[in-house]
Amino acid sequence: MSAATQLPKFTIFPDSCCLFTSKETQIVSYSFTKLFAELKSKCDLQLAIPRIVFGELLSQKVFRCEQFLEKATSNIRQIAKLTNSELLTPPTIQALRNRLEKRFGDWMADLGAVVVDVPKDIDWPALIENAVWRRPPFSPRTESDPSIEKGFKDALILETLLAFQKAAQDREIVFVCADALLSETATSRLTKQPGFRLVKSLEEFGSYVDLLLNQRSEEFSQAILSKIGSVFYSEHDPNCLWFKFGVLEQVHKAMGFRLSGYFSDLYERATSYLQHGYAGLETVPTPLEPVTEELPLIGETTFVSAGNDGFYHWQTQVELRQIFAPKQVPSAAFYYAPGDRLRKLVANVKWKCRISAEREFTDAMVENIEFVSEKFETPGHVDYIQLRHPRWISLENYAEAGTQQFPKIMFRTEGKVTQIRRANGEDEITCTFLTPPGFQSGVTLEGKLTEPIPALPPPLVERTMTAYRVRPHGFNVGDRVEINDSSDLSKRFKTQSA
Repeated sequence: MSAATQLPKFTIFPDSCCLFTSKETQIVSYSFTKLFAELKSKCDLQLAIPRIVFGELLSQKVFRCEQFLEKATSNIRQIAKLTNSELLTPPTIQALRNRLEKRFGDWMADLGAVVVDVPKDIDWPALIENAVWRRPPFSPRTESDPSIEKGFKDALILETLLAFQKAAQDREIVFVCADALLSETATSRLTKQPGFRLVKSLEEFGSYVDLLLNQRSEEFSQAILSKIGSVFYSEHDPNCLWFKFGVLEQVHKAMGFRLSGYFSDLYERATSYLQHGYAGLETVPTPLEPVTEELPLIGETTFVSAGNDGFYHWQTQVELRQIFAPKQVPSAAFYYAPGDRLRKLVANVKWKCRISAEREFTDAMVENIEFVSEKFETPGHVDYIQLRHPRWISLENYAEAGTQQFPKIMFRTEGKVTQIRRANGEDEITCTFLTPPGFQSGVTLEGKLTEPIPALPPPLVERTMTAYRVRPHGFNVGDRVEINDSSDLSKRFKTQSA
């Protein structure tokens, strides 16, 4: 009997994030599609997509089509006016949606996927009770914005999963979900159910399958995968591969000229700046210089193979991020100056180790480092904070999130009490304050202002928060107060591949 026939029958049940793609011409992540097809050739594998996930993916692409259509319609009108011709008729949104649905249908047919409907026998009173009291998978209430309610779609995905798992019979359901709250809730509901497995990515499941195919038990494979990331990198372990073998320095060496540029001048590839419309022959790219330190992000470790020599071979992705700005150049030439640019250099670290029957890891060593890709893009405010840009001087400390390093930040800023009203036996204290854009959690009212707080660097937005205090609390309308925004950026990056 072949190894493949000895494996369980698996059904992949994905959350939206693992299927999503930001590429405009793709409807679903290409890497997911490719890996699923590879795994399907190794084991009995099916794909069951929750109706909510399918609808969310479709709506995202329909929305992008609406944006494209709006621009196209405006351009068509301008062409008609300029050429004094009849207005061409653009396609309707419904027609575009029909074509997208067909494309999704073709993709599903190629993979043999099915859509799983939301069950009809949901306990709606219980679900409503969970929504009211913000029980998982609904996001808990926060002082920063108690009016925000999230989790309804996740709740329907969870109900679909529970019903699907119950009817699965002889198949093992693999829930692919990188969302912490949803995955924790699913685990708590299904942890005692046989035939259920939770993974953060399809790559993690692929490593599990490959280990099983190498005639290792399920228990052994699961135990190895839970520890292998710390063998490559562990912040406080000088004997992990990252520190012991100077992996970062080896990655730098493998990057070669891409790291520092030709003759010490770094340029963005021509294909990037030509996309911005600067295609004149007299236009040349501006040399760039770094304005932040480099930040290495350590991605997922995946199983590659097991050799006859007793070594297990692995691959870990490492991404180097750094922000650059146009370098000062002679004014005689005409340069395209794109402003700040975020560079992402990606490499795969190939390494190996021995694993004993007692699950001890020994003889770990780096085999090879391969360059994967280089990409430039416009940095966002989170990138400025994450990479400690000089204009974001209020970054305080870093916190580890899984195997990736992301900042945990605390902004101290001045606020003003604008309203106090009695509600549910306590006072709602409404404050306005200025803070960097995008942060939506971890905001607290510390107390009355006792000393001046240095102004935060721009860009800033005005926000409103509501704190709850039992009387007597001592706050009055008009008081100047101290606000702390201690957002944990790690929660915002869990679905990103490093």
